[in-house]
Amino acid sequence: MALSVTITGGTSPVTYKLPIEELTIAYDRSPFQIPLPDASPELFDLGQFKPSIKMTGILASLADDEGGVTIPSKRNLEDAAVQWHDSTITLAITLEGLTDSYICKIFQFTVNLVGGRNDVWQFTMQLVTQGRT
Repeated sequence: MALSVTITGGTSPVTYKLPIEELTIAYDRSPFQIPLPDASPELFDLGQFKPSIKMTGILASLADDEGGVTIPSKRNLEDAAVQWHDSTITLAITLEGLTDSYICKIFQFTVNLVGGRNDVWQFTMQLVTQGRT
């Protein structure tokens, strides 16, 4: 099962192929629970939802090229996390030949040095998204 994830953003759009190890898509809902005296509470749902995506992967210190698409370095993704705030960010997730696209914003980005090596970084990126397009 081949997973391919690309993220595109920036004022002069750049596309990165992300080396993903884990991917989570979550849909938070906001139903109401209305307490009633001497009765079971009423449940009310307006159909609101807030999708989010969390990804983790491994980055090298230097960017690489794979089939004309850049595999970003730690510095590339740090720059994206800070500079892509005023542009549309598109995340494309392809699995088994099917692609889902999301319009999103970077909510949080963290990097951790892996096992004391100076050239390998683990990243976690959390995105808030619109519904799947």
